[in-house]
Amino acid sequence: MVATGNESGGMMVDVVPFHSIEPRSRSWNALSIGGLARKGRLPALPPTLEAVVPANDPGPSRRGSQALADDLMPTKSEMLFGAGNMLPDETGFSLWHEVMSLLTLGSQIASEPLVPFSATSAAAGVAGHVVGRVQAA
Repeated sequence: MVATGNESGGMMVDVVPFHSIEPRSRSWNALSIGGLARKGRLPALPPTLEAVVPANDPGPSRRGSQALADDLMPTKSEMLFGAGNMLPDETGFSLWHEVMSLLTLGSQIASEPLVPFSATSAAAGVAGHVVGRVQAA
């Protein structure tokens, strides 16, 4: 399994459009994992903050194979899993935000056992869990 790649943040006009998948996820023998925004709006957010993409849409880390040559490359991404969402500030600059992220185990177990985790790396982690459960069954 290979993550399709991420957008690290920036102005919404640059983050929202689809971008091409990164070279490592273009291989024929890899299961490419893309991101899905599971969280669109949370009640705890100030009313002026809204997620970059609506819930259950391909996330802001989305990348696809639309720009690749049809005759040379497989269609990607093959699976989408939860990847978190970005929040823009008042200028339109968007970044991953912990309230819109998934949680994973932190390296400082005593002080910070859970830490926010976003983008297609988080989606690939969820995919690994699903594939492991399928293989175990």
